[in-house]
Amino acid sequence: MAATIIENTVMKHNQAVSMPVAAAVDATDGAVVNFNAADQKILLILQNASTSVPKTATVKAGNGIQGVNDLVITLEASTTKLVSLESGKFMNMTGTAKGKVIVKGSDANVKAACVVLP
Repeated sequence: MAATIIENTVMKHNQAVSMPVAAAVDATDGAVVNFNAADQKILLILQNASTSVPKTATVKAGNGIQGVNDLVITLEASTTKLVSLESGKFMNMTGTAKGKVIVKGSDANVKAACVVLP
């Protein structure tokens, strides 16, 4: 199966938007988030849909010079966490995923969404 494509919800000043519906992260190929705005404007939303078991979401290190370590985030049962990422560490600079961040989950209970702030 292919990686899940996470659609960015772009906000505008003085306008309300609905909370984006998080998409299940493909258990094998993960999810791809388009990192097409300044770092401080992108908010990654991670959810654990399991009501009883903690899960992990792993933001893969990018393939640039700063991309040396993955970021592993523990998601307790039925929780949602917000993450602001540094593009230098996590965005891919070359290849088919250029300009994107890859998120992997421990299974399909891990869900992701993304908001781009104004």
